[in-house]
Amino acid sequence: MRKDSKLVEVKDYDFVNRSSTNDDPTKRRVEIQVRWVLEDTRVFDVPADMSLDEVACNLEFDTADWDPEETQWGAMVIEDVDTEEEWVFD
Repeated sequence: MRKDSKLVEVKDYDFVNRSSTNDDPTKRRVEIQVRWVLEDTRVFDVPADMSLDEVACNLEFDTADWDPEETQWGAMVIEDVDTEEEWVFD
C-alpha cells in the first residue's frame, strides 16, 4: 500500500458482529465491497471529513493488496460502519 494512502485497512474487524472500536475521532470507519471477477469486502479507516464518494475515488489497485491485474475493477458498495450512510455504484 502506498504510504500516502488515505485508506488504512482495519485488520481486526469482526464481520460477523459488524463491530470494532475506532478510537480516532479524525477517522471514520467504512466497509468497502469491490468487484472484479470475484467480490471482496474490506474495512478501512479514512479521514472523518472524507465523503463516501471521495473514498470511492481514492481507491487504488494496491489498496489492501488487491490485485491490479484483475479486470472489471471497482467499488460496488461503501458503507459507514457507524452511521450506515451508504454509497452505491450505479
